[in-house]
Amino acid sequence: MKTKQLMNLALISGLLLTAGCGDDQNTGTAENNDPVELRISPRVTLTRGVVDGAAFSSGATVAVYATGDDYTSDKGNNYAVYTYGSGWSNSDTNNKIYLTNKAATIYAYYPTATKYDNTGLTIPVTLLETSAEIVATDNATDGTPIAAATGEVDCMYATSVTGVTNKSNQTKGVELVMKHALSMVSFRVYKAADYEGVGKLTKIVLKDVNATGTTLSKGTNPKMNITTGVITEGTAQDATYTRTIKDGYTLGTADSGARRFSIMVLPISTSIGTGNIQAVFTIDGADYSVNLTPPSDNSGAWLAGKNHLYTVKLSGTELSISTITVTQWVDVVGGTLDIK
Repeated sequence: MKTKQLMNLALISGLLLTAGCGDDQNTGTAENNDPVELRISPRVTLTRGVVDGAAFSSGATVAVYATGDDYTSDKGNNYAVYTYGSGWSNSDTNNKIYLTNKAATIYAYYPTATKYDNTGLTIPVTLLETSAEIVATDNATDGTPIAAATGEVDCMYATSVTGVTNKSNQTKGVELVMKHALSMVSFRVYKAADYEGVGKLTKIVLKDVNATGTTLSKGTNPKMNITTGVITEGTAQDATYTRTIKDGYTLGTADSGARRFSIMVLPISTSIGTGNIQAVFTIDGADYSVNLTPPSDNSGAWLAGKNHLYTVKLSGTELSISTITVTQWVDVVGGTLDIK
C-alpha cells in the first residue's frame, strides 16, 4: 500500500509540473524565449535633410546596432536599417534584430549609406567642404528651420539603451534619442540704416587661416564612432567652405529679422583662438572679411551638437565681433560683426 501511495504522489507531481510548463509556453511568462523583432521610435531635433522641426521626414532611414550574448555579427542578429513612413519599419529580410530574453544594448546612427566598419565601429563622415548653394529661407530666431546648403549630410548617433529584451520591448518600440556629432556655425546678416548700397549678399566663405597649424579642419579621413558619436579626423587639413546665396539675399535693417545661413563643420575641442578662422562676405560685389573670435562658453571650443551663431552688421569701414554665447543645436548667439 505504501508503495502504491508513493507512485500516485509521483504521478500527481509530474502532472502538475507538466501543467506548469504548458502555462509558461502559452502565456509568455519570464521563461518564454520566443524571438520578437526589435521596434524603434527615434526622435531628433532640427536636422537638415532628415527632419523638419522635431519629426523625421518620410523616407528617412536609421541604422541600429545591437550588442549582447545573443546579438553578434556571426549570428547575423545585430544590425538592421529602419525606414520612416507612417511609422518605423524594417523591410530588409536579410538584416533584422530579433530580441530574446537575453539583454541587448541598442545603438543607432545616421546616415545609413555605409554600413559600420566592424573593426572600429565607425562610419565615414561626409563634409560639404566645397562650394554649394544656400536658399535664403530662414528668418527665425528659434532655430527652425536650419538654413544649410542642399547636399549637406548631418551625422548622428543615439544614446545607448540597455537591458532591451523580448519582454521589455513587446509592447512599445525602443525610444532612441539621436544626437548631432558635427558642430555648426551660422551667420545672420543685416545692414545699418545709414548704409547707402543695396546690401545684396551673394556669397559666404568660411576658411582656416592659421599660419602655424590647422584650426578649421576637414581631416583626411573623418569617421564617427557609432556608439559614442566621437569623430576622429585623421590628419588635420585646412578647410574652406564656400556658400553661394541663391538669387542673392537683400539685407534688411533689423538684426531680429535677419536670415540665417549655416554650415556644418567638424567639432573643435579646444578654443578656436583669434585669427585662426575667417569669414568672408561678398556684399554688393565687394568682399568683407573678419576673423572669428571664440565663444565665451565651452572654453572657446566649437563642440559637437552646438550651433555658433554670429550676427553680421554691414555699416561702414570695419568688422568687429562682440561676446559669443553657446546653446544646443538650436542657436548659439555668436556676437555682432560690424561691416563698415
